[in-house]
Amino acid sequence: MYKKHFLFLLVSPLVMAETVEFQQDPKEFDGQRQAVKFEQEIAKKDLKLTAYLEEDNSLKGIEQHINQAILRQDWAKLERLLGDYAKQEQFDPLLLDYALAALAYAKKDYRSAAFYYQQLLKKQPDLTYPRFDLALILKEDYRYREAEQEFKQLKTDDLRNAVNSALAQIEEEESWKPDFYLQYTQTNNVNNASSSPTVNVNGRIFIKESDSLPQSAKGVRYGVGLSKMRNIGGNHFVGVDLGYNGVLLLE
Repeated sequence: MYKKHFLFLLVSPLVMAETVEFQQDPKEFDGQRQAVKFEQEIAKKDLKLTAYLEEDNSLKGIEQHINQAILRQDWAKLERLLGDYAKQEQFDPLLLDYALAALAYAKKDYRSAAFYYQQLLKKQPDLTYPRFDLALILKEDYRYREAEQEFKQLKTDDLRNAVNSALAQIEEEESWKPDFYLQYTQTNNVNNASSSPTVNVNGRIFIKESDSLPQSAKGVRYGVGLSKMRNIGGNHFVGVDLGYNGVLLLE
């Protein structure tokens, strides 16, 4: 009988409403833990700690190289290793899911990275740091409602500050955003009038008054507004914009 040892790395008034879907690439993580970047203290430890103690030297060797590739962020090597590892009869599904998540994240394939973490957690729901990694990825992929569900399952004191900070960031992202601008403007046609001195009405020609011709003016163009976006599931958002704008003419 043998045991397996594997360390998971820490890882005018206007009102509009619309539904949008974010497709842009998520920004990089800014938090100190940056769990899915695999840059923690564990990387300085003896690699024997992350190796599986298997009787099969071939399997053990592949697992050691997988852990080493993750720690060193050697993604090209990791991709080759995972192809061989998945063919082994006694491969560890947790290690495979974890390594595939790391590889997907390195490729900026955030959907796949989240998927592999979800598969891992289905097999072993009590893993803390993989769940934290998953929550961070969902947040950075703008899947806020899913991220909140994962964050709220993390009860450990070690992650309390990081979790509270991430939840506060989500709340801030979905809060009302003010907008205001002032712009000096000068125009030769402030009243948007035709330059023609006459107007034809049913065949009758009328001469325009001088104030009906284009007027020159200087002024300040202004605008104020409020906007708010709310995630309603997946990458789908509902947005509301309130705005008012105009021109203040100067003498």
